[in-house]
Amino acid sequence: TWNVLFHPNSACGSSPVYIQNQATGNLYYYTPYQPNSAALAAGYGTGDACSSYGNRNFFNYFTAWFGSTKGYDVSAEFADYFAANRSWLGYTTGPASCASTGCSQAFQGGMVFRSAGGVHGVRNDYLASWGNYGREFGVVGYPTSEVACGDMGNSCRQEFHGGWLVQNSSIGVRYVSSAFLAVWFNWGREYGAMGLPISDAGCTSDGVCLQAFQGAWIVQHASVGARVVPNSVFTTWSNWGRQGGTLALPIADPSVPGGADFIQAFQGGVITVLGGVGRVSSTV
Repeated sequence: TWNVLFHPNSACGSSPVYIQNQATGNLYYYTPYQPNSAALAAGYGTGDACSSYGNRNFFNYFTAWFGSTKGYDVSAEFADYFAANRSWLGYTTGPASCASTGCSQAFQGGMVFRSAGGVHGVRNDYLASWGNYGREFGVVGYPTSEVACGDMGNSCRQEFHGGWLVQNSSIGVRYVSSAFLAVWFNWGREYGAMGLPISDAGCTSDGVCLQAFQGAWIVQHASVGARVVPNSVFTTWSNWGRQGGTLALPIADPSVPGGADFIQAFQGGVITVLGGVGRVSSTV
């Protein structure tokens, strides 16, 4: 904060001005006087004997060409969240908007949302993947947590009404639905035999949905539920035509979860895995 003169004549006085950044400082180096009340009241016109016009004219022309220098106000409902998270949020880039289910506001570093799940931010790292599913209006829904990394090994997650977004440098950002989360949890999440998700789920025209993880796949269909198919079994199943082949769909999880030797039953037969290599051992 500096006391900046109103006019080259020091008898016209001065008042304190908070110069927040280098750009504003440069303006006051170039035109080292601030407009007094008469200069401000005159718009583009002439004030009084103590008026100066350089910074006033810059402000008038800038706002006429580019709009407000103040940007968008932080919505009152996001004020507390912004105060605690401004280091990553940065400045607002748009006004707050509301729908029947909640409100949102965009910032440089992401967006903040209010819903029945509370007020939470979604960082830019997650916004694109979330947007692929329709953001808060799609199956993923609103965020219900902040980004959490402490219990995720070398990865992070953010929880939403409809599942999790899971992220690290090797897999990108992957969506795991609530239905698949239950299966993944039963297998130890990222610490178990399945590891991290390496793709989003995809569904075929016959209603079969699949999602790849580092060590296995989740295969889901209304007739069999969601089943874990280890990579060694998945390779053999694929060679036999997957659900369109003789084996059809898995009807049970592996007999020894995470083991090197086990069997897995399908509607049309059994795959036996020995030493990590899967072979069809029987067919119906």
